[in-house]
Amino acid sequence: QVELFCVNNLINCSLESNEEFIFMEFRFALRDNGMRAAFQLLHMVLEHNVWLEDAFDRAAQLYLSYYRSIPKSLERATAHKLMVAMLNHDERFVEPSPHSLEKLTLQSVKEAVMNQFVGSNMEVSVVGDFTEEEVESCVLDYLGTVSAAKSSNKEEHIEKISFLPSPSDLHFQQVYIKDTDERACAYIAGPAPNRWGFATEGKDLFNDIRSSSADEISAPANSGKTHINVRNHPLFFGITLSLLAEIINSRLFTTVRDSMGLTYDVSFELNLFDKLDLGWYVIAVTSTPSKVKAVILSLSYFVLLLLISTFCDLDARSIRLLMRAKVFSEVYITTKLLKGSWIGQRGHC
Repeated sequence: QVELFCVNNLINCSLESNEEFIFMEFRFALRDNGMRAAFQLLHMVLEHNVWLEDAFDRAAQLYLSYYRSIPKSLERATAHKLMVAMLNHDERFVEPSPHSLEKLTLQSVKEAVMNQFVGSNMEVSVVGDFTEEEVESCVLDYLGTVSAAKSSNKEEHIEKISFLPSPSDLHFQQVYIKDTDERACAYIAGPAPNRWGFATEGKDLFNDIRSSSADEISAPANSGKTHINVRNHPLFFGITLSLLAEIINSRLFTTVRDSMGLTYDVSFELNLFDKLDLGWYVIAVTSTPSKVKAVILSLSYFVLLLLISTFCDLDARSIRLLMRAKVFSEVYITTKLLKGSWIGQRGHC
């Protein structure tokens, strides 16, 4: 019935989740009351949702097949071992195991999901060519009529997320998998702050910046301009870490791949969270079994050099130009096609 309703009203509906959020995305045509139809569908999901036992069984079998397919992929098996070791066997960031899936019931899953769908825990972003009156009318008619969530007397307990202390036997692991071709991959990972400058144990890195640089930036009296200390901006860490990731990627390609010739693919990625007080970086390389140990030694030395190296203005300028071109490209493409990145950009405002 939901698929038929979406087809009849030209609605593309998707429901996804990650470690922090549950996303419901509705893409619709504005003609023929398309917006009201999308809000009506959202109202039905929040107010009159249906949970079926056979659908739950199919979803459990799907995740079970995902878990069983991990050893069949060299990259997935290595990444899975890495995440389990780094996060101290915390299964919330990896594929659920068969033992964890067996503990789930339809009622427990329903409660876990629907407890998130409450007014104080939701944010609605609407992007498109419409008037303010149209949006207000839909919000009042379909979201304003959603019943208030029942107060729960049971206090929610969330297990703390922690990285595996060092040193440990799990910090250096090798995984051997049968494959048709001789190839190898290596991952180096470690903790990082989240998008807003919070690290593990609730440490606020903005306090470290303020304490280390007590001198305030002041403008000359005759300049007539107001200088702002960008290090106090809430997005300072998110933007700085993005620039740093691009600089590190550029240096990795120059040293490990081009100069040494040890790998044909290398990347540096940052996983930055919004609500969780942690993050991590991952360096991934693809090489051959005869060179992979040399690659790991080179990457370890490269990471140590990052701690003492400095970045010049040329690095920053070139990366700023590259990221500016990426942003303009995304804005142009999505403006012409789907306008999807606008919601993504608004999510971090």
